[in-house]
Amino acid sequence: MRIAADLEKHYSGVTEVTKLHRNKLRVALNNAKEANGIVCDPKFCVEYRVWIPARSVEIDGVVSEDHLTVQQVLKGVGLFKRKNLPTVQVIEVRQMGNSDGEGENKKFVPTNSYRVTFAGTALPDYLEIGNVLRLPVR
Repeated sequence: MRIAADLEKHYSGVTEVTKLHRNKLRVALNNAKEANGIVCDPKFCVEYRVWIPARSVEIDGVVSEDHLTVQQVLKGVGLFKRKNLPTVQVIEVRQMGNSDGEGENKKFVPTNSYRVTFAGTALPDYLEIGNVLRLPVR
C-alpha cells in the first residue's frame, strides 16, 4: 500500500491505516490538525477522495427549556463538570417537535427541547447561555 507509506512519511500522527475494501482505506491519526492537513494536502486530495466523517468530530445532545429560541441556544457554549476542560462550540441547533393529526391535517408541533450539535467527540455536561442559564445536556 503505497498510500500508507506516503501518509506515514509525511504525517507523524498516523496511528493506523486499515484497508476496508479494495478501494477504501481508513486512516487514524492522533492529531486533529494533521487530520485536517491530509484533507487539504494536494498529494492526497487530488488523487484520492479524502474526508473526515462527521461522527468523528461532532456529537449531538438534547436540552430542554421553555421560552428559548433556536438563535438563543445557538449562542450557548458547552461546559463540562470539570472546570479545567475547555468550553465546546455549538455548531447547529434544531428544535424538536411532535406531529399532531393525520394525513393532510398532520402538523408539526414544536416542543421545548432542542437537538444541539457540539464540536468534538465528548458530550458536555451543560449548555450555558449568556453566562446566566445553565441547562443539563442529555
